[in-house]
Amino acid sequence: MNSEIRKKVNTVGKVGHILAVIAKIFLIAGMVCMVLGIAVGVIFPRDAVQADLSGEVTVHVSEKLYKGRFPVIGDLGDPEGWNIQLGGEEFDDVRIEKTDGGIDIIGSMSGGVPVLGALFKGCVIGLVYMTAVLVVFCFLDALMKEFRTCETPFAPGVIRKMSNFAWSLLPMGLLSGFSGGEILSVRFFSVNAFSADGLEKGFTINISVILMILVVFALVQVFKYGAELQQQADETL
Repeated sequence: MNSEIRKKVNTVGKVGHILAVIAKIFLIAGMVCMVLGIAVGVIFPRDAVQADLSGEVTVHVSEKLYKGRFPVIGDLGDPEGWNIQLGGEEFDDVRIEKTDGGIDIIGSMSGGVPVLGALFKGCVIGLVYMTAVLVVFCFLDALMKEFRTCETPFAPGVIRKMSNFAWSLLPMGLLSGFSGGEILSVRFFSVNAFSADGLEKGFTINISVILMILVVFALVQVFKYGAELQQQADETL
């Protein structure tokens, strides 16, 4: 393999390893926070802290978030069909108002929300998601380590680690299907996202995550084919 290309592959591995380690540190820190939140929810009664949310609630979305990125942002659908919840309490009379700097999503609510109960639910689901993502970054880090020291990207070790990384994406894809992928979506406020109640909505297909997983599996096959070609070339020589 050309030494210049090998150096570039090794550099990608070094940079990728550093970024993966940083991501894992942040994820572990977030998981610790989730565990602490779960502990608070277990120790104290779920209704020990109540938040009275009677009245009107406004969520402002700045146009800086979507301007130039989402050309269909104006077509948000019928807000009356939205299911906006906070701590299990559903908003009433949801409407959208356009402002100079973005849009306002407005809804009214009557009743109290058990803050600790909502915290407990959110932390449990957050811990599950972060665990799945941490597993992905662990396998990605292992792949980057192979790139960092490999003589060729078609080495058996690289292909094996890439295959492991592809399989590690499946749990995250499954979890994103139960949430409808809304946790990472602009429409976060239009669903009961990041709550245990969201699992009751059923499984939906997240096209973007499925495509990402398919692309990675396709790359694995491409690298396997490249390894076969390289082996045939070596045998010919």
